[in-house]
Amino acid sequence: MTSWLILVQNNNAAKHLWNSFTNSAMNVLGDATTRKMRTLYEADPLLLEVSFAAGYGGTLAMLKTTYELEGDRLEIHLVYRREEALRAFGRSLLDELEPLLSTHGNALREYAVRELMLGYTYLENRLTGMCDSPFDCTHAYLVCELMQLFDPSYVAEHAATIDSLWVQRLVAVVPIARADGGKLVATLEGELAAYL
Repeated sequence: MTSWLILVQNNNAAKHLWNSFTNSAMNVLGDATTRKMRTLYEADPLLLEVSFAAGYGGTLAMLKTTYELEGDRLEIHLVYRREEALRAFGRSLLDELEPLLSTHGNALREYAVRELMLGYTYLENRLTGMCDSPFDCTHAYLVCELMQLFDPSYVAEHAATIDSLWVQRLVAVVPIARADGGKLVATLEGELAAYL
């Protein structure tokens, strides 16, 4: 925190911005911050609540997913499940926030809620192909879903639902579709029972 304060306090643009928000110099950081936060809270506590929820809940879920998918292990097995969990979180968050638009409809609150909703809508549109083709992630997402077949813990847990259609869908993964002269998928389909 000290390094950050030094960086900000020595930056004239940051000082000017701080002064415009708090109407006080940066050397009274504690009192000015408390006063400004109290003013924000008293003016519109719901906006503050939504902002904190968005900042904490929404960002935490995305950061946690990002950290879980970093590393040098076989994260490809986790991508689909982690993204599905993030999508479910986003849908539940949207369900909770939608009523705030009509119930508490002042313009600033509406803006905060809509901005949060846009982030999850953007993710959903990219994963479902509801965007311009350069941004469409449906094929990559399908590959992530199919890679779960190479995760022994997933196969053990979902053996009852894995059938030959799962294996046939592996043609979406180009190296698998081309392997063994295009015969690998048929071979895997024939050997499916041995893997389950």
